[in-house]
Amino acid sequence: MNPAETFRKSAAVLVVREGAARPQVLPQVLPQVLLVQRAPQLRFFGGYWAFPGGVLDDESESFGHAAARELFEETGLLVKDWDALVPSADRAQLRRDLLSEQESPAWQALLRPQPDPPALHRLGAMRTPAFAPVRYHTEFFLYRVGADARAEILPGELSQGEFVDPEEALEQWRRGERLIVPPVRTLLEMFVAWGPDRFLAEVPERLAQYLAGRIPPIANSPGVCLVPLRTPTIPPATTTNHYLVGERELYLVDPGTPYASEQGALIGFLEERIALGSKLRGILLTHQHHDHVGGLEAIERHFQVPVHAHPHTLAELAGRIQTPLPLNDGDRIDLGVAPDGSEDWHLKVVHTPGHAAGHLVFHESRYGTLIGGDLASTVSTIVIEPPEGHLATYLASLRKAIELGPTLFYPAHGPVARDGVALLRGYLTHRALREARLAEALRKGGVWSPGALVPEVYPELDARMAGLAEQSLWAGLIKLQEEGLAQLGELGWSWRGSLPAPG
Repeated sequence: MNPAETFRKSAAVLVVREGAARPQVLPQVLPQVLLVQRAPQLRFFGGYWAFPGGVLDDESESFGHAAARELFEETGLLVKDWDALVPSADRAQLRRDLLSEQESPAWQALLRPQPDPPALHRLGAMRTPAFAPVRYHTEFFLYRVGADARAEILPGELSQGEFVDPEEALEQWRRGERLIVPPVRTLLEMFVAWGPDRFLAEVPERLAQYLAGRIPPIANSPGVCLVPLRTPTIPPATTTNHYLVGERELYLVDPGTPYASEQGALIGFLEERIALGSKLRGILLTHQHHDHVGGLEAIERHFQVPVHAHPHTLAELAGRIQTPLPLNDGDRIDLGVAPDGSEDWHLKVVHTPGHAAGHLVFHESRYGTLIGGDLASTVSTIVIEPPEGHLATYLASLRKAIELGPTLFYPAHGPVARDGVALLRGYLTHRALREARLAEALRKGGVWSPGALVPEVYPELDARMAGLAEQSLWAGLIKLQEEGLAQLGELGWSWRGSLPAPG
């Protein structure tokens, strides 16, 4: 691992059930696999289906040991190499003790360093992209069980678990009926496409390629592939999410990286999709800020495709685009046939100014997802910087997006949000709290500069972010001024609202 990067170490197990009976409608030849559903309230992939697994207990624990331990803890399945370690009579009580954090002597014995169980076949590792606040280095293992194996899920971090046909699980994902953690979906697709023998032979090399820089297919929902690439953006973000939307008819959203190595990886990723029969139809821009268009010329020049954006955005980028095409509120971008085979799949263009005058979001018709640009982020708030940024307009755009009822929200910065409506409503609540603090400070009386208001409104702020906070306060002060509640004089800002200043 790169010593400059910090990862939590974890392990997960692809459990394969050989020889299980198949439903009549599914005469599969592939073995079934075990999927467990993470409890909906969890912040990290709550409600998603995954493989059993979890973090290492401490630095002394090996990945294989952690995989076997987590498998037993979460499902009751004990790897056969550990049969003698945990007597069958003690297993049920041992799991209950663990889940209630009452570690028994038998559990302490299980926690002692043990060799990796030989029955676990190591597949390789995957890492959480750099956009996430917490990143994981996860080692994946394969474990075969017999046809009579059953998983017992006890309430806690998991809500349920089941052995499923992998093809049917992926079909359910394509129909929008089952959320699957992206790395798990990637492994399932390779398992189905290659079959068990080729999968075991080739997946270690493919995962090694991903660790070495090859872009993996990160898809939280069908037809939207997330490609996080390094950009000179505003901290704490370090990347901008590029999105590849569609199946056969592809559009690339916000090619923001200005770095040649990142652009090369993106071009390689796009060419892989094109080689499989897809066609890149164009580039879509949410807005013109540098961390969203840094790779625009390179991608447009390489693929010779048009650039679609709001007229204001195109005007801001005049001279940089070879083939500009305007997009307006309510326009439609056809995507062809959806991943589940349904017709009339498209993106609806929605104008959401406030952060930028020409800001657009794209509402995907089949699964209800929203590609949101800088309307919201999952790692920070959104900076509204006057004169282009306008807070009242931005709040109206948030409400407009909420009315769309988005399911997943795809931000430009940070992980995907499972509940788009909840995320956007949270932004309205956050802004209302900041405005209340700003008004409370002004009502104390006197004349204020935006810089002097920063500690009043942002008491918990990291000093390194004071400049951005001051920009945001300008936007809030202007909104209060427009509402007749604040005024700007020669010496600074003061309160003039209906509630008098104290004293």
